[in-house]
Amino acid sequence: MKKSILLSVAGLTLLSTLGFTLGGGARTGDDAVRSSFSAEVIGDISATTEGEAEFGVVQAGPNAAPTMSVSLGARSGSAAVVFSRVGSLDLPPGVYQVSEEGSVRALVVTGTPTRPTGVFRAQQGVLTVTQASDKSISGEFQLEATGFRASHPMEEDRRVSISGNFTALPAAN
Repeated sequence: MKKSILLSVAGLTLLSTLGFTLGGGARTGDDAVRSSFSAEVIGDISATTEGEAEFGVVQAGPNAAPTMSVSLGARSGSAAVVFSRVGSLDLPPGVYQVSEEGSVRALVVTGTPTRPTGVFRAQQGVLTVTQASDKSISGEFQLEATGFRASHPMEEDRRVSISGNFTALPAAN
């Protein structure tokens, strides 16, 4: 099976799993911090996007390590980013190197949730968490990612750069 098909299935499965496991949406209140995400994608696909952000722990199975995930824009907008920190239950303030093989990974899906236009894995980048508590996580990121456009899935060397900021709230149960 081609890598692009596996990547596509993995990306869509990850986003579906996060949507299902993390819940229906981030909570907001009058006196609470609001969920937000904004980013710009440039390269083989270009987009400016914004939406909601949420975080939580994903447990893939009884023998799998827990994964701390921050999901940005997975339910709306023209791009989504999912950060994952395998084997961790939190993401404290700090600067994290993002890579395909590292402890912090990122997946970028361009297009809308119902019409994805591309899937890209972060090859390198930085996630800076500026604030973290059980009520919210805030930060910014810059990523260089490689993958494919949905219109040309066999061309797996397409590149995008994405940068943005977020304030994520706990996922609703």
